[in-house]
Amino acid sequence: MGPGLSYSYVKDRSLKSSIIGGSIIALANPLPIIQLSAEFEELYVSQRANLDGGTFSNDFWNAALFLGLGYRNGPVTLGARYNVLYNDRDAVYTSAIQPFIRVYF
Repeated sequence: MGPGLSYSYVKDRSLKSSIIGGSIIALANPLPIIQLSAEFEELYVSQRANLDGGTFSNDFWNAALFLGLGYRNGPVTLGARYNVLYNDRDAVYTSAIQPFIRVYF
């Protein structure tokens, strides 16, 4: 179990977006090669775009609860996680299912 921090910044010709947030994850290995995970993530999103018709601005909070399953081999786990709080209007993630790679050192 442990905390995580995330930050993303994108600037393009007409778009500026920043995402900052945190998460907490719990991992369990019921078998040596199987890893289960549960992760709660809360993100603050700030988006600005200069369009032909004016300026677009969007600031919001996004919550996600990921449940994951992975194959573990040594210090590496490959798998997928599913966001049970996902909705189609989600402006952060394009899909409820995401692949992941975890490396332990």
